[in-house]
Amino acid sequence: MEYLDRKLAQAEERNRLRTFLTTLLADQVSEEASAFHAFIGWARQRLEKMDTQLQLATIAAEVSGMNAFRPEGDVDSQER
Repeated sequence: MEYLDRKLAQAEERNRLRTFLTTLLADQVSEEASAFHAFIGWARQRLEKMDTQLQLATIAAEVSGMNAFRPEGDVDSQER
């Protein structure tokens, strides 16, 4: 449950960040607001990283390393 709770929280944060970024109209901000543009760049990079962390392949790789989700009869290095 802890893993699922973490992933759900990450997904919620990612969705909130995506909504925030889509509501901003960066083109309307003057060139003098370079700190704002830097923030937007940082937020977009963060969103990209979050999307990667929540991709099916990433989650599958994480879950495959958890003993709780291994199929019964699956022999791993701990049992050898």
